[in-house]
Amino acid sequence: EGLTGERDLTITAQDSDARQAFVSRSIPLYPVADRWIYRDALGKGWQVEGSNDIGVVVLTQRGIVYAGEVAGAFQVKVESGGVWKVNFLPDAPVHTLGFAALRFAFHPGDTEKRFSNILAAKAGDRSWDLVRGEYKVDLESRDWQVIELPLEDVQPIESIEFAGNIEGTFYLDEMRLVAATPPLITAVTDERTPTLPQSFLLEQNYPNPFNSTTTIRLDLPRSEEIDLAAYNLTGQKVATLARGHREAGTFALRWDGRDDDGSELASGVYLYRLTAGDRAETRKLLLLR
Repeated sequence: EGLTGERDLTITAQDSDARQAFVSRSIPLYPVADRWIYRDALGKGWQVEGSNDIGVVVLTQRGIVYAGEVAGAFQVKVESGGVWKVNFLPDAPVHTLGFAALRFAFHPGDTEKRFSNILAAKAGDRSWDLVRGEYKVDLESRDWQVIELPLEDVQPIESIEFAGNIEGTFYLDEMRLVAATPPLITAVTDERTPTLPQSFLLEQNYPNPFNSTTTIRLDLPRSEEIDLAAYNLTGQKVATLARGHREAGTFALRWDGRDDDGSELASGVYLYRLTAGDRAETRKLLLLR
C-alpha cells in the first residue's frame, strides 16, 4: 500500500576528506489512492476478528450487496447485557495523515431493536456513536446507508472496530480509507535570510540510548576549526566524529557506534566532546548493542 504519514528524510554530504554532515527533515507522505479494507474480499494486509458474541461471519454472501458481487454478513447476539465486537486489523498501523475519512456501506439487515440500542465505530483513538451521534445510521431503514467518518487528528489505526448490542444479522460493504487531496506545494513560497546560530552549542544526541545510529547536532556562531570525538569513561578517545574547518551554521552528524578502525564498540556509556577554539562542551550518550 506504500508508506504514508510523517517520515524522516536524511541528506548526507561528504567532502574530499571524507568528512560528513547530515541534515534531517520530516516530510509528509500522502496516499496516491483510497486504501480498501473490504471490497468483495478483504483488502491486502487486512484480517477480521470477532468476539465470542459473533455467531457467523460470511464475507462472501450474495443475497444483500451494496456494490460488486458479495458483501460481508455478521450474525450477532448478546449475552448477559454485554456487547459484541468486530475488528478489522491491518498488518501494520496505518498512519492517517493523507486520509480524509473512513467510509463504508451499512445495512441493518434483520437486526432487532432493543430498549437502548448501542452501535459504535472506532478507529485509532477516535470513536463514533452510530445511533445517537452526528454520524448515525437508521436501524429501522432496511436499506443500504453510506457512512463517512472523518479521520482528522486520528492516531495511527491499529484496528477498526464495530461494537454494539443489536442482535441479528447486519451487513458491511465497500469499506475504505478515503485519500485526501494533498496540499498544493509551490516551488517558491517566500524569501528568507538564513539565521546563523547566536551561540556555541552541542546538543544531546538523538536517539539516546541508541543501537545502530544516533544524530549529534551542533551550533557554531562563527567559522572555525573544530574537533568532535567520542571517549570512553577512562578518557581514551575511541572515535573521531568530525575534525577540521567549519563555516558558521547548524550541523547534524550521524554516528554508527564504531571506532576509528570501523569496529563496533561495546555497549556502555560514552562521552562525546566538541572543541572549537577556546570553547569546549561534553555530553554523555548510551550505546546499547
